[in-house]
Amino acid sequence: MAKIMTDFKTYNIKTQDGVSLTLKRYCKSKKGDSVLMLHGLTSNSKTFDSGYFKNMKDYFLENAYEDVWILDWRGSSIYKDKYTNKNHNIDEVANYDIPETVEFIQSIIGVNKLHIVSICIGSMALSMSLVTNKLKNIESVTLATMGLYPKLPDNVLYKLYAIPTIAKKLLNLKKLEVVDKKISLKSGNYLLSLMAKLNNKCPNATCRNLNYLWGDGSYNTLFNHDNLTKKVHDNLQEFFGAVSLSYFQHIKLMLMNASVVSQDASINYLDLSNNFNTRVLLITGEDNHVWYDSTQEYFKILETYFTTDNFVLKTFPNYGHWDIYTGKNAYNDVFPSILKFMNTKNEDGITKVEVNEFSI
Repeated sequence: MAKIMTDFKTYNIKTQDGVSLTLKRYCKSKKGDSVLMLHGLTSNSKTFDSGYFKNMKDYFLENAYEDVWILDWRGSSIYKDKYTNKNHNIDEVANYDIPETVEFIQSIIGVNKLHIVSICIGSMALSMSLVTNKLKNIESVTLATMGLYPKLPDNVLYKLYAIPTIAKKLLNLKKLEVVDKKISLKSGNYLLSLMAKLNNKCPNATCRNLNYLWGDGSYNTLFNHDNLTKKVHDNLQEFFGAVSLSYFQHIKLMLMNASVVSQDASINYLDLSNNFNTRVLLITGEDNHVWYDSTQEYFKILETYFTTDNFVLKTFPNYGHWDIYTGKNAYNDVFPSILKFMNTKNEDGITKVEVNEFSI
């Protein structure tokens, strides 16, 4: 594939709570719609612009979306240990990182429309921002593998209940490390890596650690191995890294409430789902063993609020979780569905059953 010529810039976003974020811009043209991409927790912006596969950034640049922005929000692995001991939570991503980045982009692109594409906790945080009215004039959003309804089978639920407690109280950890070369034999993370080895045959230790951290920990938990290029699988340490335990404590609270809630449980974001004010595409792999059918179940909830084709669910056979964006054939199998949705205009707007005003 020929190299796409773009004007590349990086920006520093300093949030109101003092966190410095990196925002990348790939621009072929300043005319037309722009796209912002949000990665998942423990991952980073390479999900969208790595040269190890036909990536999403290049796909949109080739298909008339010639202004692509990619944010490394505070949970990104590019920051290494800069934020892993800061006890950040997902509310902060929704309240600061995403709204302030969107405001910055919109100040530059002016009247041009902005779409947002996200995955996993990036999708969750984006949804939280939207239903609390923190984002304005968003043309469409794509929520991959997660919305505001975290639903897990019991065996995975109990494991995610246990990990924060074991890591903090028994192993005295403040962060969970997945990159094998960074795990000391004396570290509590080493014990977790041994547990990861019990039910996963993959010879790549970083891969085993990732799969254990999320979902049921089996061979194809985070992605279907067959969907990744060898170069991606051999270099997972470039895409993933350590994560603050505080994020998992927040996720645990959500699971205990069977709903996405704020860190202090005072806000139930799921109950605010009828505040969406943009078109929404929900996508997931049929073999998702991280969040399972959470996306499908959340779509059913949205159907009780909205009577419009502006909300669409699309599932992809033979895909799991992360590979829905990074799979070697996602360029042909997945991305065209996102493009089609982004290109679809509904003149009738968003039809709601009812609207709740909300502000914090």
